Amino acid sequence: MDAIQTAGDAIRIFNNGSRKGLIEYARYLARQYLRVHGTIHSRIVRKLCSDAGVLPDNIDDRWLGAVFHSKLFVYTGKDFQYEDRARNCHVGRTTKIWTEHPAVAQEVLFCPPKPSYLAPTVTIDDRKLAEAEAEIVRLKEENARLMALLDAATAPIPASNEPVSAGAFLAL
Repeated sequence: MDAIQTAGDAIRIFNNGSRKGLIEYARYLARQYLRVHGTIHSRIVRKLCSDAGVLPDNIDDRWLGAVFHSKLFVYTGKDFQYEDRARNCHVGRTTKIWTEHPAVAQEVLFCPPKPSYLAPTVTIDDRKLAEAEAEIVRLKEENARLMALLDAATAPIPASNEPVSAGAFLAL
């Protein structure tokens, strides 16, 4: 993970940190698809989310499994084999094929809101941003002073048997 250097970095990480809204919306799209087609897999969910405009460009596919970690879906025992050279997924990759759990198949589907992380969710005015960045600079300077003191305190003791004055020792 990249180090946070500015308040802007912290805001970006906060805004992109949660995928809960995306997963809920993807479940809704998956259940809609299942009602028509009967089965679904993660490649279809990815395409549905992309077509709906809720899939950020820089997101990886690890979140897709979370869509099916719910009592809403049942694994059919079959797998779908796929390849996607543009995304560096070569032949032989498989993903599970799912169907809707019979207990929830007749439920009315309610559309959750589209994921809100696509738009900035945290705003900060320029004054507060400047204050936060100044505090980061101050902390870096303080850290540099503390590291210099630590280096001085851990300096090797002279090997000679001559007495060393306290001032000379502190100068080491």
